[in-house]
Amino acid sequence: MGAINVHEFITLDGVIENPSWTMDFGFDPKMGDAIARLTGDGGAILLGRKTYEMFAPV
Repeated sequence: MGAINVHEFITLDGVIENPSWTMDFGFDPKMGDAIARLTGDGGAILLGRKTYEMFAPV
């Protein structure tokens, strides 16, 4: 049986919204390692509609 791993942008007070605010803080290589652990073994990525619409042109 497969597993579903979830990667979300969420604040400490539980707010989930547009992650554009994260761009002000740069990208630490440790973040890439964490994302790679979640997605590395996966055979597919399930995106929400808005995220898909952002990824689709690429």
